[in-house]
Amino acid sequence: MMTSLFAAPVAEAAPSPVVTVLSDCNAEGHADITSDGTIHGFMTCADLSIRYFSGRVPGSFTSKPSPYIGRVYDVAWDGVSRAYVLFQNGESGPGTVGAPPKIAVYDVATGKFSPPTTLGSRTATVANYGSIVASKGRWWAVWSERSGEPGTASYRDQLFQAGTLLGPRGRQQITFTSAPNGTPRLALENGKITMAWSRQGTTQVATTTTGSWSSRPLASGRPDGVITRDGRTYVLLRGADGRVRMIDNATGMWSTKIFDDQVVDSTAPTFAVSGTRVFATWRTSTDGYLAQKEVSRIGGTWRESERRTPDVLWIFETLAQDGSRVELWREGVSTSPVYAQRR
Repeated sequence: MMTSLFAAPVAEAAPSPVVTVLSDCNAEGHADITSDGTIHGFMTCADLSIRYFSGRVPGSFTSKPSPYIGRVYDVAWDGVSRAYVLFQNGESGPGTVGAPPKIAVYDVATGKFSPPTTLGSRTATVANYGSIVASKGRWWAVWSERSGEPGTASYRDQLFQAGTLLGPRGRQQITFTSAPNGTPRLALENGKITMAWSRQGTTQVATTTTGSWSSRPLASGRPDGVITRDGRTYVLLRGADGRVRMIDNATGMWSTKIFDDQVVDSTAPTFAVSGTRVFATWRTSTDGYLAQKEVSRIGGTWRESERRTPDVLWIFETLAQDGSRVELWREGVSTSPVYAQRR
């Protein structure tokens, strides 16, 4: 039986028992959480097969193999019965050009997986290049891919969109700048989609209710996530110095919190919001040792802590519901199960 990895900071709930999510599939995944606390996710396994999983913390999880192959880039729950997955067939990464992104859905009411829908024509040259939101059986996706004539100065990463949430829309290019665009992140609230993305070292933010975007620069750095709650917007990003920044307008005015601890490797910071509480975590280094940095803002006050464990943790998703966070992670070894814990 695995013991709890996390101690509870003041004013947060005591940690739940650790729950095993998947015992034999842990390469790359994402998840979303419902209003009642049920988690739905997709995970890429070592052989690139993709598995669907669901469950609660505390509680237990079940999983089933999907017919999809590739890397999972994002997951969205539609609020009714469908879990959407954005993925890419085959390997990809910085400097590579591979298969186009695809979207598919698992319907928990019928227990059936849909055939995948191909979205793009090429991949971009950055990993984790797409994002998806969904509501009541409809979806919207934004991703980056190379546009222009290969071998020319115009051959750059641009953003594209497609979906049904704002009306049926096939593949459509939405950026046309000389600077490359990448790492889009989407959030949905009350029919409005908010996007944060990187344009040559600067995080941009934009909103739309029709598919036509209104945008502006936000801050230097690349975004790791965007969340909208109760009309407020929260953006987590990494600056050129490797330090994590939380930028939000929760008080009605934009403010920035810069944390001292740098992100030390390629694992992306994750964050979540529940009510007025904000939670974030990333991997850092202290005195030459890897540690998991965890921060939370409760009642306007930031609390920071570090967790050192015998094995390096990879926390790939932070979710929040009813004022507490749920973290999904695996340990550093390739054979580690995927675990979850509510705090």
